[in-house]
Amino acid sequence: MADPPSSLSAPPQYYSDMKPLELPTEEVWADILYRRPTAAPAIARFARQERARAGISWSRIDSQWRVDAPTAVEAMEREQTIAGRDADPDLREVLAKLAEFRARERRWPDARARTWRVSREDDAEEARLAKQVSTATREFADRLLQEWGDRTAAEWIKLVCGDEGEGAEGGDGPDGAPPPPPPPSGPGGPGGSSGSGGHGGSSSSSSGGCGGLGGGGAAGCGGGAAAVGLPRGQLLGGGRPRTRAQNRQEEEEAEAARVHAGVTLAAGAAGARVNLP
Repeated sequence: MADPPSSLSAPPQYYSDMKPLELPTEEVWADILYRRPTAAPAIARFARQERARAGISWSRIDSQWRVDAPTAVEAMEREQTIAGRDADPDLREVLAKLAEFRARERRWPDARARTWRVSREDDAEEARLAKQVSTATREFADRLLQEWGDRTAAEWIKLVCGDEGEGAEGGDGPDGAPPPPPPPSGPGGPGGSSGSGGHGGSSSSSSGGCGGLGGGGAAGCGGGAAAVGLPRGQLLGGGRPRTRAQNRQEEEEAEAARVHAGVTLAAGAAGARVNLP
């Protein structure tokens, strides 16, 4: 018996299931899928890379934003270098003190230095520096999360594909523009397929190339309609796609193994729990 076509032998890609955790919101992701569904893999990859560079991740174990302090400090240092003369002098001073402390002590400052049983001369200064670093890291993460949360679907598409996706499939709106996507309905949202964090959208697979940031992968930024894959659980050859429960378990195990220190930001909370390495 002849082998099935290569386009059908692999599990279909469901663009709604590619949504990064928490951000973009499900409304923005539904708009992205409506404007440029084939850009979903590249946008999801770009969002995860952007978070990794800043040391920010969403923990599905305790439903909190976590910030890896060393990675966030490196990102702040890069940001200050790029800003040049416009850099924040107070932040630059804190980063300089932190670099000096780490070079001298070969560790991070401890916010509990004042409570040590054997007191030292510099304990108060170390605790103050730890608090300053924690505050700077939390403000840095809050600012980025606010920026990412405020991005529209057009801005996400422009960042990755270089345009705003106005020429999306459809065109039933005024002057040929695509009408706004319908709000999510039910647990799966538009399209009836629930994804990461329970966000729905169209179910499809594509083999087009991708240009722009975060390129590569199976799907790209092309504006053409995506081919519809086989229904979930009906793959050729008797195989079954990986379930969201399996993916969630792997993510939780990786998160628990990777995140052992840093600043923890609760979703929607103004405060944070500090645990510098």
